[in-house]
Amino acid sequence: MPNLDRRSVLRLGVTGAVGAYAMNALGIPGASAESSAEAGSTVNVVEHGVSNTGADDVRAAIQAVVKEFGGQHPIRFPKGRYRIGESGQSGSNRIVLPSGTRIECDPGAVFEVNAVDAQRGTAVFYASGTEGSKRALTVPQPEGSQFITLPPEFRDAFKTGDLIGLESTRQAVEIVGYRDPGLGIGFCREIRQVSTVEGDVVHVDTPLEYTYLPEDNARFFRVTPVTDIVLTGLRFESGPGVRPGVSHTYAIKLEKSLGVQLRDIELHNMTGGVILLDAYHAGVDGLLADGLPSVENSYGYGLAAAGSTTHLVANHLSGQGTRHIFTTLADERPGKEYWGGPMHVEVNDSTGTGGSDSYSVFDTHEFGRHIHFNNCTALGGGPKVCGYQMRAQHVVLNNCRAEGNGLHAVSLKSTSANVVIEGGEFAKAGYAGVNVRGRDHRIDGARVANSGQSGTASGGIDYAGSVDVHIKGCQLVDNFDRGLKDSGIDPSVRAFIEDCVALPSATQTMSIFRANDTTTLKDCEFGP
Repeated sequence: MPNLDRRSVLRLGVTGAVGAYAMNALGIPGASAESSAEAGSTVNVVEHGVSNTGADDVRAAIQAVVKEFGGQHPIRFPKGRYRIGESGQSGSNRIVLPSGTRIECDPGAVFEVNAVDAQRGTAVFYASGTEGSKRALTVPQPEGSQFITLPPEFRDAFKTGDLIGLESTRQAVEIVGYRDPGLGIGFCREIRQVSTVEGDVVHVDTPLEYTYLPEDNARFFRVTPVTDIVLTGLRFESGPGVRPGVSHTYAIKLEKSLGVQLRDIELHNMTGGVILLDAYHAGVDGLLADGLPSVENSYGYGLAAAGSTTHLVANHLSGQGTRHIFTTLADERPGKEYWGGPMHVEVNDSTGTGGSDSYSVFDTHEFGRHIHFNNCTALGGGPKVCGYQMRAQHVVLNNCRAEGNGLHAVSLKSTSANVVIEGGEFAKAGYAGVNVRGRDHRIDGARVANSGQSGTASGGIDYAGSVDVHIKGCQLVDNFDRGLKDSGIDPSVRAFIEDCVALPSATQTMSIFRANDTTTLKDCEFGP
């Protein structure tokens, strides 16, 4: 595969109306369009003892500059190579960022990663807030509420803008047979921002997704985030001291943050991507993942929204040769407990290409809600690759496109619920164009064409394992053997098919296969 840079990707037509999704419109703290609030105050790292020749390990020197100036002055990296770690070294290679850190890299500035951190899960650039002690909730907090009654010890402890967290052992989602029997349970957890405070009641900015009851061991806690970190133009490459796919270190990992912005980040044949864990009001505009060979673990993710990340807007993601360009994760704790899941996430104007041994281009894990993909494109890939694999709930694919994926163009898994596909085109998939499992889905106005390329009879839209699916205004064109595939025998499969066109052709010999008694057809144009 050729090397890509962000400019070449944009020339392929992956741009979009950045202004339509501008992070400033969200009211993100510190989200000024200017990279520096003080003219002439930028710190040049080379003038402060950081070599850009690539000859020396400069991790400690960078850390010293960040410690002295981070949060006070923008920090600039001129063109050059910045070696992180010595060849083959294993130890602490992370650079810890304080609140308010602003890093700006000139074109041609490259971070060459030559060492991996002995502590699994760390990164070259790392920052983390803290989580306070957890206190039992004494008053039930219902789903949909924006008013939370504080435990007595927290009265008068919060102000507008603070972050709070809730969690309980109430089951949010269960994954039957997931990894280990009985261990695929997701527990309720979410983070919210305080809008107003009155006595022992706080009003939060976003309604609660779950109900929190004292009998479910519901707990309340404070989140003290790292804030207003802005990273612009960072480019990462693996050096000769590490083996991407075997050596593991994330490029960037930010935990418990508020108002983070990442702009024009590039990952080339790297040991890991970008992880945002428990991020609140975060923005990513431009992330290119050109080779993350760890396709069997989380180091192969371009961008992962993890834990209770909420209100994330990610624009212009792109890349190839990754496990996923984008995915969502819960907070995974010892004993394979899964807590929370990202909420209110947008991925806009993004594109990716599957690899021969990779997995879905765009992905959501089981734990998460309200994940929206707008104007995204997923291309190609081997036999395990779906364009979009959706396992979460309340997901929207709006005007998305997939072509030439080795498995399905879109796969809605059994854990998915309330997924909406609005418009878009899904073509030339190896198996089904849209493979529908789970429940309460709606597919409206999609075009599904030339799928079943492997010669299987999956059809254009295969909804044989779904419950309560509404398919409306779709065009099924030249798919292998059938346009629509029903179960025929499973009474739990309920479908309403309306205003769809699935005419027979040389390849699409049947409009619909084995329509179930629980399937309703209305105003469809089918062949004989």
